[in-house]
Amino acid sequence: MNKDRGRESVGEMKRVADDLSRTAPMAGKVDVIGPAESPIARIKGRYRWQLLLKGEDSRALHELTRAILDRSWPGGLDIKVDVDPLNFM
Repeated sequence: MNKDRGRESVGEMKRVADDLSRTAPMAGKVDVIGPAESPIARIKGRYRWQLLLKGEDSRALHELTRAILDRSWPGGLDIKVDVDPLNFM
């Protein structure tokens, strides 16, 4: 995947996550931050971006994460989930 196509795909993921985070039962419980290019933007020829889901209601966070993972994303995105990350490298 090239960098522009990846940026476009993760941007679409952000739009979907924003829309979902405004619907019940997640309304007002989850903030979607990003996407941002990872500090190490490319590893083994693959570009990397980060999207942070933040909130205090773990059920809402899990529901939004599941909704994102259950979708089919264009551009061959390989999505990884890190719960309670220690850093963003």
